[in-house]
Amino acid sequence: MKTTVRSLLADVANDAKMARARASNARNQKEAIALALKLTKGIANNVDDFMGWVSADSFGDSARLHLVGIVRTENMKSIRVGNILTMAENLNWENEETRDSAWESGAERQFRYNTKIANLSVCLEISARIKADGEACRVEQVGVEVNERPIYAIRCA
Repeated sequence: MKTTVRSLLADVANDAKMARARASNARNQKEAIALALKLTKGIANNVDDFMGWVSADSFGDSARLHLVGIVRTENMKSIRVGNILTMAENLNWENEETRDSAWESGAERQFRYNTKIANLSVCLEISARIKADGEACRVEQVGVEVNERPIYAIRCA
């Protein structure tokens, strides 16, 4: 297919059409989104930051709501973190995974919970973040990872 001004503008028009379809699909999830926010209100009120976003399908009626609650703490086993996780567990959503990430200036432990409300998939992520030099928990270097990978280049005779 030859690239022309007409074909490029048609691509832009198609992108706009798909964006309108996603926006319409997201609007159709309004009640399910409202219910998810109502169910997680206690968590939202007890974390330091709470945010979310919706991604909707262009061709179907499904969508995904991702909610993130961030807790800044000195200790992963603090009463506050425990209370927030208890609220999340009391939702009776599927506990997908717990994952740790650490870097030089801090660390976090992420707890993920998933459920489905009508055609809306909901993911709630609680992220407990600690400072690198906390008294109860701290970040320590535990090793060095060497990652070897092939390097390629063009060689001509």
